[in-house]
Amino acid sequence: MTIMCKLGWRTLAIALLCAVIGVMVWGGGARAADTLPPTILRMGSQGDGVEALQRTLGTLGYSLVEDGIYGPVTRWAVWDFQRRHDGLANDGVYGPQTRAYLLEALAQQEENGDDEEPLTDYIQEGLEEDHYLTLQSELQVKPGLVPQAAVDEHRASLLVSEDDYDIIKELHTQFPEGLVKELAYDQYPMAYDYFLVTTNVLNVRAEPTTRSPIVHRLNYFDKVNAIQVVRGQYLDRYQSDRWYRIFWHTQDRIEMGFVFGMLGQERQFRLEDMFEQVLALDPVVEHSEVGYIFNYRHIHGMAPAYEGGNEDAYGESRNQSAPGYVDLERSDFRYFPDGLFVSILDQQDDHYLVSTPSFSGEYWIPRNYISFRNAPSRLRFVVVVDDMQQNQGAFERVDDQWQLVSYTYTTTGTREGPHHFATPKGHFMAIERRPFFWYFEPGTSDIAGFAPYTIRFSGGGYIHGVPVQLRDDQTAQEVNPNDPSNHQEFLFTIGTTPRSRKCVRNFTSHAKFLYHWLKIGEGAVIVID
Repeated sequence: MTIMCKLGWRTLAIALLCAVIGVMVWGGGARAADTLPPTILRMGSQGDGVEALQRTLGTLGYSLVEDGIYGPVTRWAVWDFQRRHDGLANDGVYGPQTRAYLLEALAQQEENGDDEEPLTDYIQEGLEEDHYLTLQSELQVKPGLVPQAAVDEHRASLLVSEDDYDIIKELHTQFPEGLVKELAYDQYPMAYDYFLVTTNVLNVRAEPTTRSPIVHRLNYFDKVNAIQVVRGQYLDRYQSDRWYRIFWHTQDRIEMGFVFGMLGQERQFRLEDMFEQVLALDPVVEHSEVGYIFNYRHIHGMAPAYEGGNEDAYGESRNQSAPGYVDLERSDFRYFPDGLFVSILDQQDDHYLVSTPSFSGEYWIPRNYISFRNAPSRLRFVVVVDDMQQNQGAFERVDDQWQLVSYTYTTTGTREGPHHFATPKGHFMAIERRPFFWYFEPGTSDIAGFAPYTIRFSGGGYIHGVPVQLRDDQTAQEVNPNDPSNHQEFLFTIGTTPRSRKCVRNFTSHAKFLYHWLKIGEGAVIVID
């Protein structure tokens, strides 16, 4: 009861804050416009310019923590703004063109609102996380998402309508050519195109207008099938007329309706992009001498500071990384994260000349930072994690034919918060498997809980099942992490926003599937942006 009251008061506080923003929008917009920087900002950027960008996005309806750190949630807000405005690249990078569109949106902002719910705050790591871990046992996976096989079967009938809407685009992700769908894990219904709700309560309406009857309601972080983006009622508050035609199943039938686009996010399983990364890594492993960076827990020493700092010019962290020098004079370098695949091109003295499929160029790396233990000579198992869409696919080579064996939601790491690390991007070795690992209270050596069915791929970055937090009256000695009765299957924040500490969270049943499926020495983990 206490937990629910806390969440209820916080929700009320957010609603009041949104109301205040609605009243003061012109003043807030003017302040944001005055300080919106002309420079380029991207993941890893920090400072007043980032804070001004966050304040601007907040004025336009995105609820962000104004901490001056350009992390995954800020990047998502930029990306979401970009995709709603024709002419902008959807890359999540703030630059001159995005700035111009933001200033125009601020100039057009009007006071009058609409009948729909405002955007609410993304749940931040820390304050509410433990509450949601506690409450999750009361939550079940909601029925309603129509699985892809049924979507493919009924797509033609779903598109039949007597109404003449201006269709902005069709949502019809195609299965990649050359890939076979042979699912070995399908515990949860999944669809290639879906809509993620990012507001407390979202009204589903019979027509794309707030004057239309409400036919269904969705809640925070619900996912629902999406099939079209249409032009509907223009809502001044959001400067948008984008609505999504969605559908869901109830009992024995499929029902349809419309939701206002600014109150959620369009998501896809980018299977084509995932498969391309598998096909790009495959010949590198097979036709070159492959090793991987090994500096787990700085076993070979901490890499040198980059210009006195802990991040290089590309935003890569020094933590558990190796230095990749542009020449043997060590005139400049970049960080290669632990686990990253490298191809050996040459060697001189105590350095290897390497390349990597993760970025361009050739670099000299001290030999002690590179391991060949269990490095594959041929790939058979690959997990591809999509950091932007918060989902993933698992691919297996069977008789020289790549198959998709699972696709499901995931949760990646965020830099937003103390003791946090974003999940690194690139092509990584599947280094080891563990049945579980213990995790600590942030900044301490006190055991807080455990995560089951783990696959390590970079530093302290693992694919794992839902983390289980110890109760206040428990100690680690009293809990057996290998006992399935102590596991936690589901967490409703999986597949929503980055929030872990470098790791990749899965439903526990899927983490178990991957743990038993992937063979060390034949596997890789690829993280894409």
